[in-house]
Amino acid sequence: MIKSVRIKQNTAYIAKRCPLFTTIIKSCLLKEGMTPKGRKYFSTDGINDCFNGKVYKAGFFKMMGNTIYTIGHSNHTAEDFLKLLNQHNISAVADVRSSPYSRRNPQFKYKALAKLLHDNSIAYIYLGKELGARPEDPYCYIDGRVSFKLLAEASLFKHGIDRLVKGAETYKIAIMCAEKEPLACHRTILVSQYLVKCGLNVYHILANGQLESHAQTTQRLLDQLGMQNNELFRSRDEVIDEAFAKREQEIAYTK
Repeated sequence: MIKSVRIKQNTAYIAKRCPLFTTIIKSCLLKEGMTPKGRKYFSTDGINDCFNGKVYKAGFFKMMGNTIYTIGHSNHTAEDFLKLLNQHNISAVADVRSSPYSRRNPQFKYKALAKLLHDNSIAYIYLGKELGARPEDPYCYIDGRVSFKLLAEASLFKHGIDRLVKGAETYKIAIMCAEKEPLACHRTILVSQYLVKCGLNVYHILANGQLESHAQTTQRLLDQLGMQNNELFRSRDEVIDEAFAKREQEIAYTK
């Protein structure tokens, strides 16, 4: 007999904040021969089938518990960068730089970095086209400035997120960009925030090797902007969204 799981009311909230969730749920319902509006139950077998078992293994609910890390290569030496990765047992690096090159730090050019990581048994994948801060798609721009909201709606971006989530089932992944400070980089303001809204855990590897949870990073942002997170007429999520929107205006790429 097929074991079933009830779709709780809070899935509607998650689906609203994470389009990827909606896509997965619809896919699972169709796999079971159900319409999204027609039934309140779907089987765990159907979920596992949707994810093909090979990558998601335990299915959607395991995926939602994954942890992803971020790191900025900054001006670290190759040796120091490796130490940071090894300190946190990172087994794969996802490069989200739109241009995977560095004039000042040639050790982080695409080929040099890929070889460095490969020689130290760390996988490397370039996702700059999918998750970079300077998209080629003109749809993602408003008056010459990148809109993170529009970028997050792009199919290419969602494909990149999907690849991260799949990879996290096998590897301990660190999203890498150039900036030392997480709050100065789209890896935090765009990618990490999107992942957190989808229910994943995100931790930022700081230059000194310490780990900072995304919640702690978010609180730092609120403190920097002098924003209260306990306002009477707005929820904490609304305040956080405004804080991230303000930081986006400071760091978003302008042509």
